Amino acid sequence: MIAYFSRHKKGWTPDNFGVFRERYPQTNWPAIDKELNRTELFQAAWHKQLHAPETLSVVLTPGLFAEWLPQCFGGARNSFQTHGHRCFKTPVSTRYDVKTQSRRIESAISQWLKPNEKFIWCTHSKGGIDALWALDNSDLLQHRCAAIVMVQLPVGHSWVIEDLQRSRAVSDTIIGKALQTRWFREGAAAITKNRDTELSGWLLTHKPKVPVLHAVSWSAKATSWADSWHKRLTRLRAEHAHDGQFFMQDQKMIGLPIVELPELDHAQPVLGGHGLDTGRLWAALAYTAFMESQRLKTPALKTLELV
Repeated sequence: MIAYFSRHKKGWTPDNFGVFRERYPQTNWPAIDKELNRTELFQAAWHKQLHAPETLSVVLTPGLFAEWLPQCFGGARNSFQTHGHRCFKTPVSTRYDVKTQSRRIESAISQWLKPNEKFIWCTHSKGGIDALWALDNSDLLQHRCAAIVMVQLPVGHSWVIEDLQRSRAVSDTIIGKALQTRWFREGAAAITKNRDTELSGWLLTHKPKVPVLHAVSWSAKATSWADSWHKRLTRLRAEHAHDGQFFMQDQKMIGLPIVELPELDHAQPVLGGHGLDTGRLWAALAYTAFMESQRLKTPALKTLELV
């Protein structure tokens, strides 16, 4: 699942999300309820380079194929550690389904945590599904997780993988058959219409056990070197916003706090490239999630203020 790598002299910023309406005019994206939209708070945290308290540790959980990407979450981990956070990237394997992966993740985090230690959980793509399932089934994680961040969460299905699996083109057939091997089958199924029916219903109606922040994105061109399928998605649904792997609507959870991010390809938040400072991105998201946890502790608080 390879595209190309490109660099950009101008650094990425979180502004101008709404530009997608000009580039992808067929996208059905109603304005986010102001009670749920945390984009402005995130933008302020980004520009002021704010960080969650050092007393909170950070757990990082990547998505599919991360075991073959050793630099995955590297920028985020370095940034968190530089700013005093204890940081742990959970081991993952694409060969496992969500339930099995979640049990392995829960075990790994439980062994890593110190007594009474609290953490912010930063997740990417399918890693967010794994983390949510683990949280729902672990009293320990519910007690210790101060908040969870989910970026480009595959709430809907991957049109890319499904198209690869039904395509008759030689190159697509090779990839499609590889995805059916034991090394990829269970993990890939979790982001397609073939996912566990229990999982599908649970994800669409999920009621989080801890404070949640999720982020969606769109991208106009391939800007990272992995998981970027712009031409295919344009062919499948022209003028609909996507991140190179998932259409934007398929990243959205109903009724949960959200951040809208412009010009981020699907693998870019964990691999970087094209002027993106991944450490700064995840630090600002973690800060925004921390503020969400503080808001929930004080229901009377009408607005979130930067500290």
